[in-house]
Amino acid sequence: EKRHFRLQSQKKIDNSISATRDNSKKDGRHIDVYFLFNESHKIQHICILDNGVGMDKTGLKSYATYNYSQHSREQDAAARDGQPSIPVSLDEESDADPLALN
Repeated sequence: EKRHFRLQSQKKIDNSISATRDNSKKDGRHIDVYFLFNESHKIQHICILDNGVGMDKTGLKSYATYNYSQHSREQDAAARDGQPSIPVSLDEESDADPLALN
């Protein structure tokens, strides 16, 4: 689980580095990483903010589809191993579909 967490965090930070690569000197490169902990002092959420260029609707949908399908494969593997599945949404109270981009 720690390896999975580390890998996913690295991917998100790398995405921010790529998004800010072409920023002007005036704008600079700003990447902030926030960790939100639960009562047990375990990381509950991670928020990575940057001032880089964003994705258009097509790019965002492609990114969400890739991550969603990757997550589905991980859940299938966990089910075969008898492990509980992991919620798709980072916000456990959200019923939002990560692929519904209107």
